[in-house]
Amino acid sequence: MREYRRHLGRRVLLHLASATLDGVLVRADRDTLTLNQARMLSALEPSDMDGEIVVGRVNLVWMQVV
Repeated sequence: MREYRRHLGRRVLLHLASATLDGVLVRADRDTLTLNQARMLSALEPSDMDGEIVVGRVNLVWMQVV
């Protein structure tokens, strides 16, 4: 997870098996990544989410810093 911690505070795209999330990376633990100001991106339009979103690292396909 050290490779993810260097991106704390940056806007990232998390590509999961079933969705893509856009948000600010605020925490990177051993098993999870936490986003703030998150939006779920879809082909139609983005949907904002309130609070922090915790994503299990097992669900992560790849991460892109934007």
